[in-house]
Amino acid sequence: MLVQSQKSRREELRLHIANIYRTVAENIWPGMLNRKPVFRLHYLRFIDDTTRQILTAPTENFQEMQPLRYALASVIRFLAPEFVDSKSEKFDLRTRKRLFDLLLSWSDDTGSSWVQDGASDYRREVERYKSSQHYRSKDSVDKISFDKDLSEQIEAIQWASMNAMASLLYGPCFDDNARKMSGRVISWINSLFNDPAPRAPFGYSPTPSHSKYTGESARGVAGRDRHRGSHHRVVLAKLALKNLLLTNLDLFPACIDQCYYSDAAIADGYFSVLAEVYMRQEIPKCEIQRLLSLILYKVVDPNRQIRDDALQMLETLSVREWAEDGMEGCGGYRAAVVGNLPDSYQQFQYKLSCKLAKDHPELSQLLCEEIMQRQLDAVDIIAQHQVLTCMAPWIENLNFWKLKDSGWSERLLKSLYYVTWRHGDQFPDEIEKLWSTIASKAGTSVQFWIS
Repeated sequence: MLVQSQKSRREELRLHIANIYRTVAENIWPGMLNRKPVFRLHYLRFIDDTTRQILTAPTENFQEMQPLRYALASVIRFLAPEFVDSKSEKFDLRTRKRLFDLLLSWSDDTGSSWVQDGASDYRREVERYKSSQHYRSKDSVDKISFDKDLSEQIEAIQWASMNAMASLLYGPCFDDNARKMSGRVISWINSLFNDPAPRAPFGYSPTPSHSKYTGESARGVAGRDRHRGSHHRVVLAKLALKNLLLTNLDLFPACIDQCYYSDAAIADGYFSVLAEVYMRQEIPKCEIQRLLSLILYKVVDPNRQIRDDALQMLETLSVREWAEDGMEGCGGYRAAVVGNLPDSYQQFQYKLSCKLAKDHPELSQLLCEEIMQRQLDAVDIIAQHQVLTCMAPWIENLNFWKLKDSGWSERLLKSLYYVTWRHGDQFPDEIEKLWSTIASKAGTSVQFWIS
């Protein structure tokens, strides 16, 4: 009896300590761990000790471990980026990957094939604990109440875990798989964008304080959830993607392809994050024509926020690549087309393309190639067809005869033949405009056709 009492007191003390660590982590000032190495070491030790305790605990201690799972996930959620910024050797790639895998096993996105065996182990523990409690109670009312409490507790841990996973993506990628667009990190992010239910699993905290968990900092990870249900999974997906991109800018070009995804939720989510990251950071090795093609595609998006993001992205590109300030650069494009916005986004897009083609003719060949390649690769060609009209002003800048020897002219025309054959009946006006533009360039085109 004495031994059992001592064990109970130890468990209670451990829980109180975990809650102190959690509460401090939720309210810590940005940069504190970098300025206070001793403080940082205490938290790293807490993460290490708590992880070990959870992994080595016998199955009958499942319920005692739940508050520790919640505390660990909460601490990681708020402090993981701080550890990365402080360049702590004890919070290296291997540690972040190990913690990500552990937290993934506690999250509820466990139906996909890329989830590891740990998730199944955790679910089995949950079911085993649930069955044992049902066996002890014969009262159906008690069982219903117990199931509700357990479900809310598990949801709280799941949500804290998913937010912690998003925080762990801040920093260099764990491994090559995390860098792949088909890898499990991107698959997890896409699953959040694609969740049809606009929900966040807000159960109660499995700690005595019942405090809510939460939010996003300047990096997107340290604010506070002030209202129940205010943060949904799309917001979490954007946070995770932003953390990943801000610290792995070389992934930016690959993520551009996701902005053309056939699923609007994923395409819009990626574009809004890419636009934000682009406006905050210089992106190395990202070709202008890829950005410009994407911007022209998005300025006619049905979503007003996406259209606004596209124009803001163009403003940043103008300043960064063409040394144009806001008034003389993209501000001029806005002035040229803004009056047409209420009437026709298509007209807005075309006039914007005309002005850009006039100001930057040197991009004509590369941009036409990029736009046409997007047409050939497009899964949802209807969503892409509006961009075809944008090509006309750029085609007017081309000299097909001079480009003949490189084979570029032939490739472009073959691509246009294919698009005409495949989709000419769906949007004849746009394709007719392109062929008319090519035909009108008699000075260069006639020689080309004869040859």
